[in-house]
Amino acid sequence: MIGASRLALASSARVVVAARNSRAIARRRLGSGAHGDDHHPHNVFEPPYNKAFLAGMALFIVGGGAGTMIFGFVHQQKKQGYWK
Repeated sequence: MIGASRLALASSARVVVAARNSRAIARRRLGSGAHGDDHHPHNVFEPPYNKAFLAGMALFIVGGGAGTMIFGFVHQQKKQGYWK
């Protein structure tokens, strides 16, 4: 049977481990951020948006992803002799 002192020690150890894994410690260490201002959230895309740039990047990412898959398919078909 576990004694009361061992049980208290085990439960306090769990609290310490839970506190170490907490984001509160990281927030305290990091502070308020590089800008030192907490008055607004820092979103990924903040207006004004450059629609031409975003459209170009979206096409590059989607087209590049599809292009690599198509290239791999064609390469394997030629390599294995199905296409000549």
